[in-house]
Amino acid sequence: MRFLSLVLVTLSLVTACSRKPEYITTLELARSNTDHAESKRLAILALQQADSAGAVCNMQYDYIIDLIIQNPNFSLVEREAALKHSVDVLRRDKKCLDHDKVLFRRVQQLGDFYYSQKQFDKAEKPLAEALELGIKLRGADDKELAGIRDDSGPNTPISYPSSHYAALANAYEQQGKYLIAEPLRRRDLALHEKYFGQLGDQGTFGEQGGVREQIRALAKNLTFQNKYEEAERLYLRSIEVAKHEVGTRIKESLSRFCSNEHAGLAEIYRRQGNTKKAEENFEKAMLGFDRYGNAPALTEMRLNYAQLLKDSGRGERAKAMEEAVAREKEFSERR
Repeated sequence: MRFLSLVLVTLSLVTACSRKPEYITTLELARSNTDHAESKRLAILALQQADSAGAVCNMQYDYIIDLIIQNPNFSLVEREAALKHSVDVLRRDKKCLDHDKVLFRRVQQLGDFYYSQKQFDKAEKPLAEALELGIKLRGADDKELAGIRDDSGPNTPISYPSSHYAALANAYEQQGKYLIAEPLRRRDLALHEKYFGQLGDQGTFGEQGGVREQIRALAKNLTFQNKYEEAERLYLRSIEVAKHEVGTRIKESLSRFCSNEHAGLAEIYRRQGNTKKAEENFEKAMLGFDRYGNAPALTEMRLNYAQLLKDSGRGERAKAMEEAVAREKEFSERR
């Protein structure tokens, strides 16, 4: 009889230990529910249950927040509130396992949310905190902070558009704070140079690494600060890197890679009043953009070109270019 009692107690303990926490069950129901309204109710319930269970550091807590962000029935205000809550509740619970690692992930997510909503002033603080935490946890030389990862394949290492340095720099630059962003751009470039070399060897398809994106970003930052001499050198260096890539990897026309560089050089020369060199580079940029497309960069370049045309007394052509950009923008917004 005593043996049977012991078996029953053991079985009950095993069952209790293997039973899923309530918030995980609710999360799974919310994920599988095709009714957005019911999924919303369940996501809120799962968040409340996770808070009560003290599961703030669990990965499932992140899954609940992701579900709230992705559910179209949640308003932007509600999504922001959920993200801020996930950070605030973590700040109150400093004893949880891997506290700083989880906080790093959460504040980055909050900053990314604000940036996606073009609330750059709000994005600045959490993105700065995330970078500070990342450096504390991993060290300033950590390649993943610059978005550089190993892919365990022939393209190791490769670069993803997830640099924490670039994310914060973007937030500053969107507010016109180019001087504050400059050291971040330089650090991002230095880390890419460390892992990819000065010539920035690319992956198989020319899109998985290298240094050109970081060179151009720094050059553009310096252009807005009127540091034209260094900005020009950087754009010319980026073209040399492109020549290396074409010669060793892609075997394609150089225009495939250099539209952004020519657009950047054109803007430097326009600002310096060198109409001839500016127009030459605008025309080169236009050829590449027309062939391969790049809507945001193309729009910016055409508006800069229109300004050059105005400055050189060609107002009618400038007006036609600006009107074409406006029509395309209106068409894009209606889609």
